[in-house]
Amino acid sequence: MHIAIVEDDAAACAQAVALLKQYVQTHEQTISWLTYPSAEAFLFALPDQAFDLLLLDIRLAGQDGVTLAKTIRQRDANIAIAFLSNYEQYVFDGYDVDALAYIMKPLTLAKLTGLLTKAMARVQPEALMLNLHGTLERIYLYDIRYVEASGHYLTIHTQTADLTLKDTLDHLQTQLIGTNFVRVHRAFVVNLNFVSSLEATALTLNDGTDIPVARSKRSALKDQLLQHYRTLNQEERPHS
Repeated sequence: MHIAIVEDDAAACAQAVALLKQYVQTHEQTISWLTYPSAEAFLFALPDQAFDLLLLDIRLAGQDGVTLAKTIRQRDANIAIAFLSNYEQYVFDGYDVDALAYIMKPLTLAKLTGLLTKAMARVQPEALMLNLHGTLERIYLYDIRYVEASGHYLTIHTQTADLTLKDTLDHLQTQLIGTNFVRVHRAFVVNLNFVSSLEATALTLNDGTDIPVARSKRSALKDQLLQHYRTLNQEERPHS
């Protein structure tokens, strides 16, 4: 989990960081964070960062926390947002941005633990954060049909668009371990959810796209496809 702390009170910010360090020492979750002294500083850095949780002070110098949250909601409807405040009268503003929590200062380890538990319980679809033409964008795995390599570039073929970036298939594969994506050829990785048939030298996706399959990978791919659809059938079968 990657957290942004937007807090203009240096002491309150240091306290939040100290509590996060204390939490990390006693929990197995991987957590990282960055701090920003203003909404403006956060928005300036945002194109190069991707956060799972925003911890926002309500009363910030310059743009306030609620206005910042509304700006973020226009870009991302799913990111978890929590407010820190000394003032109870702003609690209802949290409803306008679907805030995960409204925490009264001072922040304590118990309050932080409760917040992180709630944030981690919000199951988000698995996604890749990709640098597309200088902008970091979240691409959900369920939307990716296949990935194609050509020279030093990859094309991510989603259900609605083709996205190109400079990267290698080997590097991308390290981010797809444990998912439904399989390397079927030196230049192709395929999402098993979209495979409709497998032939001797190629597979066909459900939209009719043919993808070449390396001879050395066909046997393993066949087993992976069978196991994948057995698992899906078990998950979809009603429980007695």
